[in-house]
Amino acid sequence: MLSTFSRTALQRRLLIVRGLAVNALEESLEKAATDPNHRPQFFRDLMDSSIYVVNSVDDVAAESSSQQQQGGGLYLQQWQVDPPSGSSSNTPPKVILPFFSSLENLRQACQDDQAKHAKLECRNFLELVKEYRSAIVLNPGLPYGKQFFPQEIAGLLDGSLLAPPPAAASQETIPTGTKLIMGQPKEYPVALTEALKSTFHNNTAVQAAYLAQVYVPDSGEPPNVYIGMELIRGAQDDATFQSVLQDAIRVQQETCPDEIVDFVQVAKDSEDTVVEYLRDKTTPFYSRSSP
Repeated sequence: MLSTFSRTALQRRLLIVRGLAVNALEESLEKAATDPNHRPQFFRDLMDSSIYVVNSVDDVAAESSSQQQQGGGLYLQQWQVDPPSGSSSNTPPKVILPFFSSLENLRQACQDDQAKHAKLECRNFLELVKEYRSAIVLNPGLPYGKQFFPQEIAGLLDGSLLAPPPAAASQETIPTGTKLIMGQPKEYPVALTEALKSTFHNNTAVQAAYLAQVYVPDSGEPPNVYIGMELIRGAQDDATFQSVLQDAIRVQQETCPDEIVDFVQVAKDSEDTVVEYLRDKTTPFYSRSSP
């Protein structure tokens, strides 16, 4: 999960739907969404790539590194995102600073093939925005994306997030040391779980499904729902999980498209903090009957 990859409404995410990659960076992002071991490589790929931003003034293909670093000619556009349904009426809209892994994704998110934009080296972009107070979000509202926390941006710039983890180290889905509060949501998403039950029942690869609400106090984000999916023995390969995941995200988009929902694979040997909680501390909302 990496601090959370992937989303639909505007989550921190680990979200994921179909093969939409149009370049090597997006292929790496899609793989990182379900393979924790690939996440350091995704960070390296990101730092070696160009990204696209919505430019409020004019289209810019920034070739000059000095222009990129100084922000010359750039007026980065912030977006407002409505709070999740069920939030207090006093909850203000969330302000984010979006950036995109391809021009195609930028245009799709803007719903405008003529959207004004700028192309920057990712490292230069992060140098520009490292002091921003807004959430920095890659591919907001699209199937694969990620919000970057300030400590992650600092780690990308100083290189500490770019090294492969030691072989014996456990894989965290959220930055190491991050405080998590996990439990069940006050308002249980019945419509979503009922729809997922039907979908999982028709997919013989799914053994069980779990649900929890996860809150990261230091993120400034509201709590969001995690759905954990456990596959049957012998069907735990990445291709099968991707297929199950596509179906689950389709259901989520049809049932509650404005909600923030993260999907993760629940494996017996996973040491991921959230996965351990789902697996060991919750009762599955769906379980395939034993033959």
